Amino acid sequence: MGFTVLHMYVDSLFVQRPETHHPDDFAPLLAAIEQQTAIPVTLEGVYRWIAFPPARQHPRQPVPNRYFGVFSDGRIKARGIALRRHDTPPFVAQVQETLIRYLAQAEHPALQVTAARAWVDQQLHRLWQHRVPVDDLRVAVKLQRLPTDYVRPSPAAQAAQHLAARGVTVHPGMRLTFWFTRGGVSVTPPPPEDLDLEPYARWVQRAAAEVLDVMTSIEASPFPSA
Repeated sequence: MGFTVLHMYVDSLFVQRPETHHPDDFAPLLAAIEQQTAIPVTLEGVYRWIAFPPARQHPRQPVPNRYFGVFSDGRIKARGIALRRHDTPPFVAQVQETLIRYLAQAEHPALQVTAARAWVDQQLHRLWQHRVPVDDLRVAVKLQRLPTDYVRPSPAAQAAQHLAARGVTVHPGMRLTFWFTRGGVSVTPPPPEDLDLEPYARWVQRAAAEVLDVMTSIEASPFPSA
């Protein structure tokens, strides 16, 4: 029917066809899929653009459950990237979400990458100047095993050990909150001057790269998701 399959993941199919912009244009495709599979299909929306960030180890291969984009009505959708991961500090998630919303307003988002990178630099400057609230730098992770089961204690395991030393019962599945400080992991909000800002800066840079590195290859054309 002239459509190109761009991506698919469990219950989602992303397709593209030139000069196909209106939801009604996809009705014949949905009907054909339902007829041949007996599986009901709905059109979630038509994207102005959508991006599938590549795997870190395989730059030419996208990750199945990781994408972000903007619908034709301006709504944002993101899956699997930093702002949707539970362990991302609020500040890092805010930076990434703001980047996507900024690019969503542009007719050709790839042309805004330079300005977006400059804005990220401003946010990093805020971080290094201790102008980011301490609470926005908290890390929340789910403990995967008992603290004593870690050969090399992760930050989460270190946080669990600190809590256990205080008499707090910890167990796998428990969600822990902590901060990176110059003296190690802290389970209580530290003074701003005690924070180790390096890991947060790297986190911001990775989150920004997750969005901006792929944007230069995006063309301004609709990508429907069904």
